[in-house]
Amino acid sequence: MLGLFYKKTTNTAAVWGVLSSILIALYFKVAPNGWSDSAIFLELPFMNQMFWTWIATMLIIVLISYLENKGADHEKGITLTRELFATGRTFNISAAIICLILVTLYFLFW
Repeated sequence: MLGLFYKKTTNTAAVWGVLSSILIALYFKVAPNGWSDSAIFLELPFMNQMFWTWIATMLIIVLISYLENKGADHEKGITLTRELFATGRTFNISAAIICLILVTLYFLFW
């Protein structure tokens, strides 16, 4: 996610993010299974585990990218402009027709 939307992200941070996400997810999956009654071994529902894994991984990636790049944008980062998202008239009309078809189908079959 950050590699797409955060220009300061570096390759090293992405690799560390992948590796740390495995360890964090493993902690949430394995740690509560009878290892200890301590409060640090939380038993959470699956979606909550994935949420906290994602948050921790994003924080690790941001921290490593910031430390590695000293807060500057990555040299290969893409600057987003309006021209990158411009579409033609034919595409816009086709998209509108598809949306109308979908609304009609939802209305009929819901």
